[in-house]
Amino acid sequence: MTRTGKIARLSKNLRDLVGSSLQNGEPASRLLPLLNECREVQHILHAYFDGHPITEQNLSEWKTGGGYQDWVRDQQARLLAQQLTDRATALDQATGPLALSDRLATVLTEQFSRLALRLMEQETDPDKQWHRLCQINRELSQLRRADHHALHLKLERERWEWTRQQALAKAEREQESVRKRENREFGALVDRLAAGMKEQTRALTAATPRGQRPESPFAEPVPPVSQPAVSPISQSAGRSEVCRSQSPVTPETSIQVNPTESDRSNPVAPGRSCPPPNASRISNNSAKKT
Repeated sequence: MTRTGKIARLSKNLRDLVGSSLQNGEPASRLLPLLNECREVQHILHAYFDGHPITEQNLSEWKTGGGYQDWVRDQQARLLAQQLTDRATALDQATGPLALSDRLATVLTEQFSRLALRLMEQETDPDKQWHRLCQINRELSQLRRADHHALHLKLERERWEWTRQQALAKAEREQESVRKRENREFGALVDRLAAGMKEQTRALTAATPRGQRPESPFAEPVPPVSQPAVSPISQSAGRSEVCRSQSPVTPETSIQVNPTESDRSNPVAPGRSCPPPNASRISNNSAKKT
C-alpha cells in the first residue's frame, strides 16, 4: 500500500526521526517546529501540499492510520536481523573455520559409536546380535555418506578456489603484458621523436654558415631591429671626422676652422685622401704675413 500523506512523503531519515520521537514520547509541540523549519520538508510541502505546514492532525493520522505501525514492524525486523547477525558472528568466532554442524556431527558420531559398542556387547543371541549389527551398519552407512559428501564439498570448494586464483593470476599476467607493450610502444615513439629532432637540428647546422650558431627549430622568430635614421648633416660630419683622421697633422692643418655650407654640401667620399678644411684661406693668410 502506497501512502501519500505529509509524513509518508518525507524521506526515510525524516520518517525515522518522526517514528523514534513518537516512540520516545516526544510531544508534538517540540517536533513540529523542527520539521516545518527543515528545508527538505519545506520543499516537499511546496511541491505536493501548496506549502501548508505539518500539523498535529497529520501526526495523529500517520500514527493511527498505519504508517507508524509499518515503521515499528520495520524497526523490529531490522533489530531481529541484527541480533541474528551478531549471534552468528559470535558462533563463527567460537567454532573457528569449521561449521557448527560439522562439530555437532563429530559429537554425535562419537556418541553413536559408544552406544553401538555397548549394544553389541549386551546381545548374546547370535540372531539378535545379527539384527543389531544390521541396524548399526545402516546408521553407520548414513554417517559415512554424510562424511563423504562433506569431503566432496570441501574438495569442490578447494578446486573452485584454485580456479579462481589461477584466473586472477592469468588476468594479472595479461595486464602486465599489456602495460609492458604500451611502455615499449611509448618508448619507441619517444625514440622516433628524438631522432627526428636530431635530424632536423643536424640539417639546420649544415645549412647555417660556419661561425653562426644554428637556431633551434622550436625557437620563435626574432623580429628585425630597426636602425635609427641618420640625417645628412650627421653623415657629412662623420665623413669630415674620417678625413681629419686620415690627413697628416701639420702646423697648418692643426688650426681649427668651422666648415662652411659649401663644405657640408660637397662631402668627400670615404677612403679618399682629404685636404684640410679651408686650405686655400690658410695659404693666403700666410702669404700676406710674409
